[in-house]
Amino acid sequence: MTNKFWFNCRVRWKKPDADGVESNITEQYLLEAYTYTEAETGINQVMSELGGGTFQLLAITKTNIVEVHDTEAEGMWFKVKLSMVAFDDESGKEKQSSFNMLIDAENVRDAYDRAKGIMKDSGTGYVIPSVVYTKFADVFRAADFDIAPEGFVPVESVEETQES
Repeated sequence: MTNKFWFNCRVRWKKPDADGVESNITEQYLLEAYTYTEAETGINQVMSELGGGTFQLLAITKTNIVEVHDTEAEGMWFKVKLSMVAFDDESGKEKQSSFNMLIDAENVRDAYDRAKGIMKDSGTGYVIPSVVYTKFADVFRAADFDIAPEGFVPVESVEETQES
């Protein structure tokens, strides 16, 4: 099964302000996609919907973000690192693994509290070693844009049909 990844797309474009005056700005957008090609196609669609005009795609990089948790409110984006502690029965030692989630929150404390709320029912020990503000202008899930070719069926759908 193929996993989706989160890609950071850095874009320079002319964005109109409240008075209608256009100025060149550079923004970062986070997009969910399977490949770099899908991320590039997705950011092209997103930029055409945001403002049409000319834009320059400066970079696409795969992030180490595993989950994204957003709210209806327009807040800031925080990258929260979680370290999970598990006990290995075979070796008798504790093992620690880390992952990053992106949380939409009002401030660092709100992001920390939301992460704790998300993890409260996990049943494993964990620590939150860092909460960092990110400069993502917006986040787009793969479902927000149509990048699949006509007739494309995701692997998960094929496997579910075969199991039935």
